[in-house]
Amino acid sequence: MSPAQLLLLNSMLLAGTVLAVHALRRRYSLAFLYAVLGMTVTTIWITPQSLAVTIGGMNFLLGSTVLYTCVIIGVFVCYVFDGPSAGRAAIAVVVAGTILFPLASLIFRELFIKVSPFGVCPFPELAWRNYASSIIATLTDLLALTVVWGCLINYRPRPPLGISVLVSLLAIMWMDSLIFITLAYSGTPDYWATLKGTLVSRSVVAVAATPVLTLYLVWEIKRHGWRFDSLPVLAIFKLGQLEKELKSARHDLAKSTEELQQVEDRYLASVEDMPLMVCHFQPDGQVVYGNKVFIRTYFLEGEELDAVNFLSLIAESHRPEVDGVLAGLTVDDPTATIEVPV
Repeated sequence: MSPAQLLLLNSMLLAGTVLAVHALRRRYSLAFLYAVLGMTVTTIWITPQSLAVTIGGMNFLLGSTVLYTCVIIGVFVCYVFDGPSAGRAAIAVVVAGTILFPLASLIFRELFIKVSPFGVCPFPELAWRNYASSIIATLTDLLALTVVWGCLINYRPRPPLGISVLVSLLAIMWMDSLIFITLAYSGTPDYWATLKGTLVSRSVVAVAATPVLTLYLVWEIKRHGWRFDSLPVLAIFKLGQLEKELKSARHDLAKSTEELQQVEDRYLASVEDMPLMVCHFQPDGQVVYGNKVFIRTYFLEGEELDAVNFLSLIAESHRPEVDGVLAGLTVDDPTATIEVPV
């Protein structure tokens, strides 16, 4: 198997695993996705940074390119389908894993060196400048991902789904490359060459990942009838405010419903014992309400309210007149007065 085929196979397997675990969230929970993201972050740091596949003269770093892309995909689908809260949780898992890894690395290296007679430790020794740069770049990338996607979703006319996915991935890949390489390699002779190579290789990976991610989004949309509703661009930061607004709206709705019910109860109480006949009927004549006098006049005891069509009570010669009045009622002019024999 060629290096290119091996890279493609590993990338598809890992991306497929991330998306498959996310697809199971409806049956189980997002906890499995968070666990996979945490393990992927750990694998990124355990994988030697020199481990790469050379394709077309470009070095594709397995850790910081392939595995990192899968982390981006995991956070992306979590935020898009499960909301800002789930997106924040995914970001927290990734950032926490990135921050906690060096602590675990120091501890395990110390233990292995003391226990092992050869001083061999599976945890690599970290370059602290690269590590700090990676933390800053990762946090910035994941937060920017939600902003880029929010801008594309709110843009009118909305771009095709595949274009939105590609633009989002490219924007994050380029941002990560620029921030990480600048912080980690600025001032070194290899800065420009490293930046150029990283930008090109990550762009290729983003283009390759776009069809897979787009197909998954289309599958989820068709399966669950999902709609990408517009969200504030900074929704991932504003969830608390959104929840407050939703809670306030629910309170207002409950209050309005209660007030409407009270008005309806007062109305029914006022017309129920009136000496006049009062009824409500649909445009086709179907009776939906009648007060006591109306029921006593037109209905036998125990007879259903809708047993008689109200329009059938009107003399046939006056039906066109009544139909004309009903047809003329509008929202702006909802009342009319007419006298006909019944």
